[in-house]
Amino acid sequence: MGRAHLSRPIQLALASNIIHPETTILDYGCGRGDDLRTLLGLGYDCVGWDPVHRSDGERRPSEVVNLGYVVNVIEDSSERAETLESAWALAERVMLVAARVDFQAGQDFEDCADGVLTGRGTFQRSRKRLGKMPRRFDYVLSCLR
Repeated sequence: MGRAHLSRPIQLALASNIIHPETTILDYGCGRGDDLRTLLGLGYDCVGWDPVHRSDGERRPSEVVNLGYVVNVIEDSSERAETLESAWALAERVMLVAARVDFQAGQDFEDCADGVLTGRGTFQRSRKRLGKMPRRFDYVLSCLR
């Protein structure tokens, strides 16, 4: 899925001056690279990595690490925790984390672990199905404080 505009987390970081022209940025889990391309086109010092779409991308320490809409598409809770820990280790100043937690399943979705598989075959974690965060995820978040 491609976008013609910056993701909401990146838009908010720009509007809040978290990201400014001198900021180094890592888009961790950049997908097809929509934010990456746009930020590079605007002259920002940005790199991106994604395990599926940009596995050869650079994962470097950066002032801002964006983990936008990543943890909600990882099916395995241990992998979610590892992803948070890995991204956090690269964040020099700020880590942006955004996740879709209220996913409305329709007829073309099927239950899978603590989420659903979409008609496209992609996983979306569902907080409503689970009720609350798994303890491991809570533990990882507590380590980031």
